[in-house]
Amino acid sequence: MRRAISATLGIALILAAVGFVRPGEPKDARAIVGKAIQAMGGEAKLAKQKAFTWKDKGTYYGMGDGQPYSGEFAVQWPGQFRMEIEGVFTIVLNGDKGWVKAGGVVNDLPKDQFDSQLLEQRARIITSLLPLKDKAFQLKTLADAKVGKDSAQVVQVSRKDYPETKLFFSKKTGLLVKSEFRTKAAEQEFKEVNQEAYYSDYRDVDGVKRPHKIVVKRDGKLFVESATVEMKASDKLDDKVFGRPSAD
Repeated sequence: MRRAISATLGIALILAAVGFVRPGEPKDARAIVGKAIQAMGGEAKLAKQKAFTWKDKGTYYGMGDGQPYSGEFAVQWPGQFRMEIEGVFTIVLNGDKGWVKAGGVVNDLPKDQFDSQLLEQRARIITSLLPLKDKAFQLKTLADAKVGKDSAQVVQVSRKDYPETKLFFSKKTGLLVKSEFRTKAAEQEFKEVNQEAYYSDYRDVDGVKRPHKIVVKRDGKLFVESATVEMKASDKLDDKVFGRPSAD
């Protein structure tokens, strides 16, 4: 018995000495995220890309039948976002302010819509990955999963006032291939739904690999299919980009 106890203690001491961490502990999760950051191009290159503009063409399924759309978008971390869907609406989020323009009329975002947009912006912060180096984000690994034909490592991300988000990283490439979190759907009177986003067609944008195809599902149903036709990275965008839209 004493020999068994001594052997067990000896193994424990050896594992501690080499820094052994059981699956599920934060060190594992941060290593997975770190690998993904390297696969994208590395921390230094990601840190330079603090803002983006891009153009999408896609199909929106939120109201039933698929409707084609063209959109122009801008984001600047952490709290600025602009989405203009051609001929339909423009939504701007700028810190604690937000506006919507539709039919040539501009209004402040109603609270439920503002809260929904803020939640989505914080989810975008999480999926951009580099902010996860901040220890304010709690990370842990979950069981591996399949994403299409791809085997993926899964990391759960938590932080106060942020959506609890699952990130799925390809074992083959290290890149993010899926994210999943709970949000409130404006098209369903802000009912809480489970949102999954699938990322593919990674292309180089100033030295950083960025997904150019995204498929979004809500409660398992197709919501948006988008393809990026143009993307530009920047250190800073003009503040006017995120100002209150002008009425027609």
